Amino acid sequence: VADACVRARMHPTVVRQVFQVAGALLPTLFLILLAFAYFESVVVVTLTMVATGLLGLQIAGFATVVLDVSPSFAGVVMGATLFVASVPQVGSSFLMPYLLAKFHYWSVPFLVCASVNLLATFVFSLCATARRSEQDM
Repeated sequence: VADACVRARMHPTVVRQVFQVAGALLPTLFLILLAFAYFESVVVVTLTMVATGLLGLQIAGFATVVLDVSPSFAGVVMGATLFVASVPQVGSSFLMPYLLAKFHYWSVPFLVCASVNLLATFVFSLCATARRSEQDM
């Protein structure tokens, strides 16, 4: 769908930002709902599956913008980006037990995750561009 939008002459930056924002905000909405689902197991599983499925929209956002910006160095840039992105993932494995011990509710970690996701989406939508890098021309 994203490629069809680009072929239809939509600016690649707009396409990448729209898909990234949709792929981040929709799962964030389901994370917030999940924070208040409590012990309804069918609802929890359904919300988790929908949120995880909607994350796929982000592939047309952050993952392909690297190819737009620098096709020659896309592997190196994506590797560095994923390395930097793994640092908060490691940190969250230490933060999660602390939050659960302090608040005794799963809703707090879900809301923290939703907040971080909203912040990252905001930063991406302000800073991302699909304009080709001068170093790659």
